[in-house]
Amino acid sequence: MVGLLTISPALAFASVGAVMLGGALQGFSGFGFSLVIVPILSLIFVPAEAVAGAMVLQCLLGIYSCWRTANFINKPIISALVMGAVIGTPVGLWALLSLPESWIRLIIAVLVLGTVVQLRHKTVRHGVPRRSWSTLAGTVSGVMNGVAGLSGPPAVLLLHASTLGVQEIRATLNAFVSIADVIALVPLMAVDKISVFSLGQFTALFPSVWLGWQGGSWLLNRVDARYHRYVAITILGIISILTLASATLGLLK
Repeated sequence: MVGLLTISPALAFASVGAVMLGGALQGFSGFGFSLVIVPILSLIFVPAEAVAGAMVLQCLLGIYSCWRTANFINKPIISALVMGAVIGTPVGLWALLSLPESWIRLIIAVLVLGTVVQLRHKTVRHGVPRRSWSTLAGTVSGVMNGVAGLSGPPAVLLLHASTLGVQEIRATLNAFVSIADVIALVPLMAVDKISVFSLGQFTALFPSVWLGWQGGSWLLNRVDARYHRYVAITILGIISILTLASATLGLLK
């Protein structure tokens, strides 16, 4: 299994740069961490390890971001999201462990690009989400998290289409993503697809994530608010297109 200590210095620096960029985008826009790092890490590590590494870092970032905003978490919505994630995660993990690596990389690229396209559209607000819709979003999130480490997009779309406040949305998303990652990490470790040693290596990257998050938060207050979403979506779009091209070339080899 590929590890941070066994790859070349150039790829190690690329890993550090990827997680720092992901942290910066999360601090700048409030979303996008996994959407940045999963496609990049999947080109450096085997997909299962890249997905698990992203889950570890996203979980740590979620805990760090969430501890100050616990009072804003919407408990009825997060309970429904988690219930759905429990249902959907095994399906995604089955795909991650069964499909060829080249297909997983392609799925990751397509999911990220699809999320970028969806985020470009203006959101129409429809009140507080029903429990059934929250459970469905959680189920889709679980599938996406299991196969690609991307639990956020369905929940992001669900909550941003609601009338919840910004603080409540962010706190609920952070808490849900952290829980969803734990739900997926436990079975990955149980089937020995990622070792405790590998988890430790990815955890060691968290200071880089934290630095990126701090930088993004600093930049947030110095850039016109009209450009926040545009910058974030542009970065994600470039990464997804490059990843899609690389994954397609891998299939053609």
